Amino acid sequence: MATQTQTPTVKDPFGDLQVKALDAMAAYGQTNQRVFGELINLSSAAMKETLRVLGELESAALEAVRTAPAAPSAPVSPETFAKDPLAGYRQGLLAAGEAPQRFFKLLDSQRQIVGQGAQRFQTTAEKTGKEIQEAITSYWNRLGEIYGRN
Repeated sequence: MATQTQTPTVKDPFGDLQVKALDAMAAYGQTNQRVFGELINLSSAAMKETLRVLGELESAALEAVRTAPAAPSAPVSPETFAKDPLAGYRQGLLAAGEAPQRFFKLLDSQRQIVGQGAQRFQTTAEKTGKEIQEAITSYWNRLGEIYGRN
C-alpha cells in the first residue's frame, strides 16, 4: 500500500491581507453610496421645500393684492365737492391709513411661511444627519469585523 504524505497547509498572510483590504474597500464603497444618496435626498428635499415656500409666498402676495381696496374709480363730483370739499381728501387718507396695516399683515404672513418651511427642512436635515451617522457607524463596525477576524 502506498502511503500518502500530507503537506501541512501554510496560511498565506498576504492573501488574507488582500481579502481584508478588498472587504474594507467594498464596505467603504457601500458607505459612500449611502452617504451620497442621503446628501442627494437632502438636496432634493431642500429644493422641494424652497419651491413650496416660494409658491406659498406668491399665493400670500396675490391674496394681499386681491383683497386690497380699490382706488377710487372717479374723482369727487362737483356736487359732492360742493357739499363736502374734503371728501376726496378723507377717502385718500383712509385708504393710505390701511396700507401699512395690510403691508405688515403680509410681512407677518411671509414670516410664518418662511418659518414653517425652515422647520420642515430642519426635520429633514436632522433625519438625514441620523442616517449618515448610522452609515458611518455601520462602516466602522464592519471594519472592526473585517480586521478583527484572524
